[in-house]
Amino acid sequence: MAPALAAGCTIVIKPAEATPICAREVFRIFEKAGIPAGVVNLVTASDPAPVGELFLKDPRVRKLTFTGSTEVGKMLARGAADQMKRASLELGGHAPFIVCRDADPVNAAKGAILVKFLNTGQACISPNRIFVHNTIIEPFVAEMKNRVAKMRAGSGFEPGVNIGPLVNSAALSKVASQVTDAIDKGATLVEGGRQLIEDGLDRGNFYAPTILSGITPDMIIYRQETFGPVAPIIVFDDDDDVLAMANDTTYGLASYVYTRDITRAMKFFEGLRFGIVGINDINPTAAAAPFGGMNESGLGREGAQEGIEEYLETKLGGFSIR
Repeated sequence: MAPALAAGCTIVIKPAEATPICAREVFRIFEKAGIPAGVVNLVTASDPAPVGELFLKDPRVRKLTFTGSTEVGKMLARGAADQMKRASLELGGHAPFIVCRDADPVNAAKGAILVKFLNTGQACISPNRIFVHNTIIEPFVAEMKNRVAKMRAGSGFEPGVNIGPLVNSAALSKVASQVTDAIDKGATLVEGGRQLIEDGLDRGNFYAPTILSGITPDMIIYRQETFGPVAPIIVFDDDDDVLAMANDTTYGLASYVYTRDITRAMKFFEGLRFGIVGINDINPTAAAAPFGGMNESGLGREGAQEGIEEYLETKLGGFSIR
């Protein structure tokens, strides 16, 4: 909303049907700030299809920006093409987290946990494939297990809670099915791996923070975004091999590398086909930096100069005044 308004656009926002309250509260702030009527507009709906259809077909809408799944993003891009509407799409991710042989395994495990379980793993930049060099796999897994075992699930209003609920029952089922599929195909359950129902948690969609090792390419979790609190670990031996494995995805949003070798760091930075690369940094994004992905992770960028350019058109004027 910020770059759209800064560029001089009027906007209509349709928040996700499962989470409309944040948007509603922001619009209350807009009202208090005195933004003129009609400049910012909010539409909530339990069924998003009619609203999306109107956005696509109404010629007054000249720009679409969407954050959500790749499947819906592709549908919107196809619809926008009929009227040549501009589109910015921030879609799914399948982020690799690479821990090289020269990295500190304890420090890397700490970083992996912080970004993996951010918002209970419900973040597009969340690591979905954790590649660890075989020479440091044991201390890395031990540190992760030690930290994950201490995580406490519950309401975010309670002190000491680290893991909240998944957004709905469908998300819970997706996470559980990926874990079951991996274990059935030979993965090792290191920690977690179950729905949480004790102490009143059955009233929400809680899944235990989970670590899986021995992940192989035939498992669903190796290919599909999880969007939940599951850390799948894959062992590698060679930098070129892990770079190929990391890029073996249709997505291209965020990626992470832990190494103390600047030459190795630059090799991965240049070789990873992702819009965001964090080198020993689990939070490389900022409002002043361009945010967005490659391939099926989206089109365009949010933030920085590139973000506001998404809402501007270039106009050439030729004047001859006599």
